[in-house]
Amino acid sequence: MIPEVVHPPAPQVERPSPQPKPALFGHLPDDILLRCGLTTDQLPYVRAVCDEDALLAFCALLPGEVAERLLNAYGGDLPPVPEAEPVADPFLHPDTLRRFMTVTSRQELEAALSDRWESWTVFLHPAQRALIGRTFNGPARVAGSAGTGKTVVALHRAVQMATSAPGERVLLTTISDPLARALEQKLAILLASTPQLREQIEVLSIDAVVQQLARRIGVARALPLDPLLLEKMMHSEQRAVPRFSVEFLLGEWHSVVDAWHIRDWEGYRTFKRLGRMRRLNEAARRDIWQVMERIIAAIGTNGARTSAMLYSEVTRQIANQTARYAAVIVDECQDLTPYHLRFLAGLMNNRLAGLFFSGDTGQQIFQTPFSWRSVGIDIRGRSTLLKINYRTSHQIRRLADTLLDADIGDVDGNPEGRGGTHSVFSGPQPEFIRAASIVAEAQAIGAWIKQRIANGIPAHEICIIVRSHAQIARAKAAVQESGAPHALLNEQLVIQNGQVSLLTMHLAKGLEFRSVVIMACDADVIPDMSRFYSEDASEIQALNASERQLLYVAMTRARDELVVSSAGLQSEYIVDLDTVAARNRL
Repeated sequence: MIPEVVHPPAPQVERPSPQPKPALFGHLPDDILLRCGLTTDQLPYVRAVCDEDALLAFCALLPGEVAERLLNAYGGDLPPVPEAEPVADPFLHPDTLRRFMTVTSRQELEAALSDRWESWTVFLHPAQRALIGRTFNGPARVAGSAGTGKTVVALHRAVQMATSAPGERVLLTTISDPLARALEQKLAILLASTPQLREQIEVLSIDAVVQQLARRIGVARALPLDPLLLEKMMHSEQRAVPRFSVEFLLGEWHSVVDAWHIRDWEGYRTFKRLGRMRRLNEAARRDIWQVMERIIAAIGTNGARTSAMLYSEVTRQIANQTARYAAVIVDECQDLTPYHLRFLAGLMNNRLAGLFFSGDTGQQIFQTPFSWRSVGIDIRGRSTLLKINYRTSHQIRRLADTLLDADIGDVDGNPEGRGGTHSVFSGPQPEFIRAASIVAEAQAIGAWIKQRIANGIPAHEICIIVRSHAQIARAKAAVQESGAPHALLNEQLVIQNGQVSLLTMHLAKGLEFRSVVIMACDADVIPDMSRFYSEDASEIQALNASERQLLYVAMTRARDELVVSSAGLQSEYIVDLDTVAARNRL
């Protein structure tokens, strides 16, 4: 008989009770919270707030100025001690300016009452007002994540500079013609009642400015270098250095040799290749330089000129001339090149205090990072970081921010971290649609758009964004399923009333829609694998960061609603986002 085995009782493990979340404002004394505008009765409630969702719910019950000060305090920007004397005119108090528009004539009143809702897209928040007329002793920049009002600040800064310098020209510029047209439209809204100021402000892309100057000062005309011709020449020369791909050599040409106007071996040998991740010893540089020398000679023989060459020539020609503008305001500055910055300094005859920039390193999708200080533009101590998002819901902003490094900043060490950034309103959680096929994806998105329109959202407040033109057909199929009319946006960026907009990610910068769909987020689409020609780990890391920033730009075009869809195998980026979104919903 087998004896019965008696097992000792399992030890009773005492499970630790879940630790309560720390209060968000536990470190702040009462007087700081009262300076935000809270009453003593509200202190116990704010002391009980333990996460961002509860904070936003609490802020929704507060007056706008109190909610914003509280969000700023949470982000580390504490409210100032109140002034000893009250503002003489109560209608000039910043809190009053949120709720009232002061007009000085019947014409202004009539214009305000008859204005379109779009006018409020250029509304300057009182918290941003201090940046508009501030005097700087050097070049200055306002930074911040998407939706924090950088462009609005740039617009108002241009108006303020024109107002303070009657009769003088002010330049409001940006990186591309489409973005310049968007600025022009907003400026027209802002200056509807003061057209005389509009005549003082020139709104052009920086390329248009240099082309205009080249004609005016008589820079010899030359055909722009055909990119296909350059690629063909590089293919021919690459045989001499087979260990370097054509793609790498083209990148070295655009980001180093041409961008920095390097024209001799010594200049290339000693150049610090910031932003170019792959390290090169002197022997490798010598081999590459022999290729670059032949390319430079071939371009000269061809009689063409690159964009960088044109900028360098015009900058040289205007050196020591009288400054052409009282001030230059530059939007989307994160995509400027070294030759752009040198040209802008030349426009101001090196009166750098007249330069004002706005941008977000997290949206850098066209330009390799480099040191602004190395070209004489030092903004240290004059860079302001905006942290309140007025355009994108808390749920969308929080998810999009996970695509970027928390401690993002520029090469010169000016911080642009996402920490402490908050939205002033909430919305629905972003949705993820993983369809089995392209057809099923189109049907799902079509049904979603149809429902939005049935709920009263105008078609022109909806857009579909795809990675590139190769996926536009999928976007068209989806909107056709919805039965809504649609318009494919080109570089003119004209949104058609009553039509759903279709566009690529690279054209999305600077736009805003109530509801956004990002389609075709498949594993072989995002990231664009054709860009990953290198096996160098550091270059792969840089390319991944670039692709994630592009997706960040697309996501942050949405104000209230965001849907991300794919067919078949999802992009690894989307898998990560979906995981984060699921965790946020818990």
